[in-house]
Amino acid sequence: MFTLIGRICFVLFIAIMAKKSFSYENDFAVRAGFSYAQSSFNSLEDKSSPTGEEIDREDSRSYGVQTSFSYKWGRILGGLESRILLGNAADLAFNDDNQTITGEGSIRTVDITPFIQFNTKTFKIPGKIQQFFTGINISPWFGYMKFGPSWMIQSIELDKFNVAEEFREDHKLTYESIGFNLAFGIEEDTPYKDMHPVFLEISGAIYESFKVSLVDKSNSQEINILGSRDAKQDIKTFTLVLTIGMILF
Repeated sequence: MFTLIGRICFVLFIAIMAKKSFSYENDFAVRAGFSYAQSSFNSLEDKSSPTGEEIDREDSRSYGVQTSFSYKWGRILGGLESRILLGNAADLAFNDDNQTITGEGSIRTVDITPFIQFNTKTFKIPGKIQQFFTGINISPWFGYMKFGPSWMIQSIELDKFNVAEEFREDHKLTYESIGFNLAFGIEEDTPYKDMHPVFLEISGAIYESFKVSLVDKSNSQEINILGSRDAKQDIKTFTLVLTIGMILF
């Protein structure tokens, strides 16, 4: 009798611990995904050079990773996310110390965003669409919207440029910006996060720079900041990002 009671208690203990560990309700979650981003610089207002000539800018295209750490209360989430993007850009045009710099090169971007997320009710994929996936059990999904303030740092290394001699090839500009991020997406609605539900997300962000630093990158083992100054509105950035990922744990 005591053996049976002991076994029942053991099974109940395992079930309770499993629910606490894996339940995707009132719990923490870590997400990660791959991102593709397209950005425009100084396109929110003026699209012309100081001489009045139109500047034909090509948007930068970047690839990278996105990670987030969040806690879920029912249909509301709160958390912190970060993106690291690497890309190239041509026909860049922006201001530095009242002079226009134009050129092409590489852009490295890191942004950090605390966010609040609101989920919709669960919905199922329409039957006509499921017919194309015969034999595959498609999980229900929910939509979501999330938003929050964002901080971003951009390192711009120009391979070819047109600027005064003070800016050399072994220099790079690092801009710090603040802005706002808004995202919409869909995610699989699974009972347990260890089932690794996937998500698809589209986000848009607007930034304005507030600080710029000139960095000497000739010595890869040492960061040498040559100078920093306020850079209000030197660079205005609008970024669209497509992210595909999953819950890791």
